[in-house]
Amino acid sequence: MKSVSIKMNNGMIYQYALALNEALNDNDLQMPVAVIFSIEKNKQTLMTVAQDVEKYRMDIIKKYGEEVDGNYNVPQDKIEIANKELQDLFSIEQEVSIYKFNIEDLGDIKLTSNQMNAILFMIED
Repeated sequence: MKSVSIKMNNGMIYQYALALNEALNDNDLQMPVAVIFSIEKNKQTLMTVAQDVEKYRMDIIKKYGEEVDGNYNVPQDKIEIANKELQDLFSIEQEVSIYKFNIEDLGDIKLTSNQMNAILFMIED
């Protein structure tokens, strides 16, 4: 188990954070403590960055959108520029410290394909 610095763009970070949050909320899933530690540390790290990305994403939507019943809708004439700024936001790269582990560390744990996809980036080759 070791921490490595990985370059990821904000889009990847956002997707990994969501995938971890959705796929690994099963409290019945029994894993070795070192694997759980790695997953939880990575989840915390990615969620913190994803929350910042979400804040900026909402700022862009509010900047170009019009509020209707508490929701923001971007008018057709501003969608292109809003999408460009969103693409720019999601393409920004940053270094993220990720705890990695070996596939063998999982032992005989049975994971769904969604769970495996959520942690795949943490597994050392």
